[in-house]
Amino acid sequence: MVYSKYYYKKMANIASRINNEYKRLIKKPMEYVKFVMNENNIYEWKFIISGLHSTYYKGGKYEGIIEFPKDYPVKPPVVRFTNRLFHPNVYADGKLCISILHEGTDETGYEHETERWSPILNVQTIFMSIISILDDPNDESAANLEAARLWRDDKDAYLKKIQNDIKSQ
Repeated sequence: MVYSKYYYKKMANIASRINNEYKRLIKKPMEYVKFVMNENNIYEWKFIISGLHSTYYKGGKYEGIIEFPKDYPVKPPVVRFTNRLFHPNVYADGKLCISILHEGTDETGYEHETERWSPILNVQTIFMSIISILDDPNDESAANLEAARLWRDDKDAYLKKIQNDIKSQ
């Protein structure tokens, strides 16, 4: 397959943006999050969230992967936890479901366009949102219905489930 010069320039620009974001996060780290770029694939990073002392998740260590699409930042990355995280906005497979990672127009009208993905956003803004939802989930648009129900109806049971997961880490 033959690619045009435009294609190669576009891919170089995307790689440059991803690399620059990573460098900024290493130079000025986020308080609760560490990132490690895959040496063989800059489109894949690992992350670790820990030290969430003022949330239900205190004492936990949550690891995951960020996968950047080949047309980033036009399209958002996929963020997936690789260890168990019981939370209303995390699917059973670990994929995170928050507005900031949704692209395009919301056909249901639930999310305002300004809440959804935009190319001006970056990894830091994504993880600021993740830290925020850990303590204040969106149970109206749940990816995990059991977690949403417990969050709404039985916070003690919700906390117990999280603490059991932390003990098994």
